[in-house]
Amino acid sequence: MSDSDRIPVLVFDDGTPNARAAMTRALDHAAEIVLATASDSPNTAANRADAADAGVPIDIVELAPHTGIRHALALCGERDIYAAYVPRVERHPGEFLRKIIQAAAQSEVEGLPVLAVTIVHPDAPTTGPVVELDPAHADAGFAALFAAGLAGTTRSPLHVLRLAGDRSNADTRSADALHAARVAIAHDEIAVYEQDGERDSFDDAIESSHGARAVVVGFGGVTIRGRKATHPDELPDSTLELPDGRLAHLLSQQISTDLVVVCDHIELQHGRVASVAAIGGAVGAITAGSALGGLIGLGAVSAAIGVAAAGYVVARDGDDDDGDDDGGAAEPE
Repeated sequence: MSDSDRIPVLVFDDGTPNARAAMTRALDHAAEIVLATASDSPNTAANRADAADAGVPIDIVELAPHTGIRHALALCGERDIYAAYVPRVERHPGEFLRKIIQAAAQSEVEGLPVLAVTIVHPDAPTTGPVVELDPAHADAGFAALFAAGLAGTTRSPLHVLRLAGDRSNADTRSADALHAARVAIAHDEIAVYEQDGERDSFDDAIESSHGARAVVVGFGGVTIRGRKATHPDELPDSTLELPDGRLAHLLSQQISTDLVVVCDHIELQHGRVASVAAIGGAVGAITAGSALGGLIGLGAVSAAIGVAAAGYVVARDGDDDDGDDDGGAAEPE
């Protein structure tokens, strides 16, 4: 991999053996690493040694006791990092996923239009295609862009699976990002296999993951309402009842490969989040930003998102403070 394909990434070390796998995967793609580590993690010395052996600069940030994934991912917003690697958890995967989604929404306050979090499976294949899951209810442009970037970086084929369902009212989130992904695929001659799902979406998603090096799915285009939306480490259970949420939750439990959850266009009604509409205007710069020379790779994706993030900071309407809502609902935009 060329240096231009490498990007700054965050790694969350919760002290478990699976966190070592997350660090290993990050070293495959990182130009530099911010390592958010539990205060009592036994992995710190080994992680530091691995980074030194790989020649990757590392900044270790020790988390306060009793803090976890949400606090670790908050560093992404503070440091303009768009990709994070976290360990797969064996217990309470739904709670873990809700915290990831909350952290991604809060990162938008910092001007990040998107956050891609790779949930690393310790036994994931190191070969095989990158699978992009395209749910019937929406085309997630940023998910497509990250899938194309990962395929370009790893020199892997790209399998695009359009899950079964009614697409008559489908929305496209980040249309310019979706267009940029298609341009990059054509420009870099990435081998693409496109497939329309014909049966249960979840069964198709599980089957497509077999032998894949990574599965990419988007989560976004939602407003999350209610008291829990900004309570520490909590989101309403309804977050995982949305189509994207159900799909990501199922995959996080059942597939034996890396799962990349690409979060964008998420608004916490009670959070201090800029207008979601501003993001749509800001990502218009992606088309130009991703038309870089050579392979797109993750490096070019990061550059393109950086342009969008700068536009987001300028274009956003400001902070919103809404009154209390007891509904605790998560709704599509």
